[in-house]
Amino acid sequence: MRIRFFFLLASLTLLWNGCFKYSFSGSTLPGHIKTVSMPLIENQSSEIGLEERLREKVYTAFSGINLFRLTDAGGDAELRLNIVSFQNIPDEYDASGNVKTYRVIIETDCQFRDNIENDDLFKGRLRGIGIYSHTNDTRESGVESALTKLNEIIVNNTISGW
Repeated sequence: MRIRFFFLLASLTLLWNGCFKYSFSGSTLPGHIKTVSMPLIENQSSEIGLEERLREKVYTAFSGINLFRLTDAGGDAELRLNIVSFQNIPDEYDASGNVKTYRVIIETDCQFRDNIENDDLFKGRLRGIGIYSHTNDTRESGVESALTKLNEIIVNNTISGW
């Protein structure tokens, strides 16, 4: 009986101590990253103003997470975004062949670089999609939806490293 109790206590102690090295913040960022710089977003699309709107969304999202401090330059890591395309295309048609919904697609190249280790933590092309009905919604609601989804994808890829 004492031996079982001892093994149970030892197992629980090892399990408990093993959990302390893990963070429950949901972030897989290296511990040395305390500041992240985010230069101005480039916009190679034909849609004016997307870069400011996306920067505001990303900045607000990162400010609410409190994993690091945002700076304009010289951060431990750097997030570079370049909007490469904007599309507003028909998505769904009704029985008469009229457009029912439109799809807004915003694509951006994203690079999240660890400046201390000189390594890319994430690099890839990301896509935000917003669908809107031209009878009930405006084109703007599709753009806003696409920007919101793109922002979520950027934040998730940046802090999670997936």
